[in-house]
Amino acid sequence: NKKLHNQLGFTLLELLVVIAVIGVLASLAVPRLQSQVQRARFVDVINSTAPYKAGVEMCFQRTGGLATCTPATSADVPANNQLVNANVGSQVVGAAGVITATGTLASGNGAALTYTLTPAAAAGAGGVTWVAAGTCLAAGFC
Repeated sequence: NKKLHNQLGFTLLELLVVIAVIGVLASLAVPRLQSQVQRARFVDVINSTAPYKAGVEMCFQRTGGLATCTPATSADVPANNQLVNANVGSQVVGAAGVITATGTLASGNGAALTYTLTPAAAAGAGGVTWVAAGTCLAAGFC
């Protein structure tokens, strides 16, 4: 009976090993989690371009070209910076319908990453195709 009492519980060494293993696993998981959170925040930047894309596409359908598809020259294209929030710093539609959205520091791993969409008339389809570019590509956010 006395022998049974001595074998109950864990030794201090066993507890320290478990704590060390948990610490190593946590040190590996936290940076990955932070990276995923920042990528999720940058999705807000990408999604903020949707109304601008729709506006440029409507302008293209009405005019047959992209030259006048800016907020200043087309009622179809929304005004710049309509969807600014904690993750989205700005959205600007420039010449020929080029959309540039800039994230905030919170959404870009400490940098204000850009997401640029350049429209091109689709051959034969009568629509617009989009080419994505910007500093978010190199960072792996878009």
